[in-house]
Amino acid sequence: MVRIIDFWMRFKAFGACEANQIEQYAVLTYRDPNDPQRDLHAYPQNNFPAYDSSYGDGSIINFPNTTCGNPSDNEFCISDLSSYVTDASVTVDPPQETFFLGFTNVGQSLSVIYKKNSYGNMYTSGDLVTVGAINNITFSFPTFPLLTQREMIGHTTFCDKNNLPESCTSQKICTCTHRLKISLNRYVEMQLLCTVTLSIFMEFHFMS
Repeated sequence: MVRIIDFWMRFKAFGACEANQIEQYAVLTYRDPNDPQRDLHAYPQNNFPAYDSSYGDGSIINFPNTTCGNPSDNEFCISDLSSYVTDASVTVDPPQETFFLGFTNVGQSLSVIYKKNSYGNMYTSGDLVTVGAINNITFSFPTFPLLTQREMIGHTTFCDKNNLPESCTSQKICTCTHRLKISLNRYVEMQLLCTVTLSIFMEFHFMS
C-alpha cells in the first residue's frame, strides 16, 4: 500500500534577485500511480497566492533570517535536518578530521577584476562587484587537466589556507587551486561559516 503524502512547495529568490519577484511552485506527491485522483492533486485547481502573501502554516527551509537550532518555530536550516536512514558503519563520533570553511564575498575594484591576462571569478549586482572566497581563497583551475596529466602535478599545484603561493603575499584574497587533503576512509566533519558582511546570501551546492 502506498502512503499518500503531498508536499506543496514554494520557492522565492532573495538577495540581489528579490526586487525581480522571482518565484516558482511545485507539488511533490507520493501516490499510487493507479489512483484516479493522482493528477488532480499534482495540478492544483486553486489560484497561486500573490507574491507578497504569507507562507501560511507550512514549514520554511533555508529562509535567510532563520535562527538555526531553534525548534520552536517553523523555519529550519539544513543543519536542523537529519537523515531518515543512517548507516552506523560510516558514523564515527567524534569525527576523525574537522575542517572550518569560512565563506565570504569581498568587494573588488574593476582594475583587479579585469587585470590583463587574467580571468577570475566575480559576482556583479548593479555597481557592486565582489569575489567569493573560502578561507580567503577563490578557486581557479590549474593550467592542465588533473585526471589525464597527473605527472604534471607538483608541490605548487594546490593551495590551502596554510600553504599559499608567493603571489598572494600582499593580497587579501588569493586565487589558486584550493584543495583539502583527507586520508582515505576517514570520517570528516565540515563546518561552514558565513562571514559575509554584504547583503548577499550564500548558496551551497554539494556533490558526492
